[in-house]
Amino acid sequence: MAAALAKEKFPAVWWGSTRAEFVPRGGSLPSECTRSAALLFAFHEDRLVTADIEGRGWCILGGHIEEGETPRQAVIREAMEEGGVKPDRLVHIGWYVLTPQGGIPDVVPSYVARVASITTRPQGFESNGVALMSRDELRERYYRYDELLDSVFTYVFSRQPKPPFAQEAATITASGASPTLAVELP
Repeated sequence: MAAALAKEKFPAVWWGSTRAEFVPRGGSLPSECTRSAALLFAFHEDRLVTADIEGRGWCILGGHIEEGETPRQAVIREAMEEGGVKPDRLVHIGWYVLTPQGGIPDVVPSYVARVASITTRPQGFESNGVALMSRDELRERYYRYDELLDSVFTYVFSRQPKPPFAQEAATITASGASPTLAVELP
């Protein structure tokens, strides 16, 4: 599966003075890099959860990895802080590689998940609002939408995790296994 994912090609673009690209799981990463953030493509039915972030506008959920956190832990925390979202079945799909001119690349682990629950936004949320967006709405409203984002969203939407069947969920519960097991993408 990882080798098949790595064969996907994505365009590189410039976001200001930073070169941005996406490397699917199984692809090659720079040997010298940093990891300061993580992102989540959170699906509720067939729409992605987005947050209106001050200074950026509508984006997928994600943010900085705090000291002592794994990228998975950061994504779960940021999903709650920005969108009031509790993700289920996180699946690592790849990395954004952001390379400032003359600098060291920052590798941003990216995950896809179904939404287990969405809460109302209490005080202190890190966003100005939350919206569920279809593929077409992302093209119209997403912050700095470009050919790289279009390619990544096409990739993500074609591989979004499906909700578990009732029998599959019952099997997980009966076996005592964690209901947050990783799911392979089609």
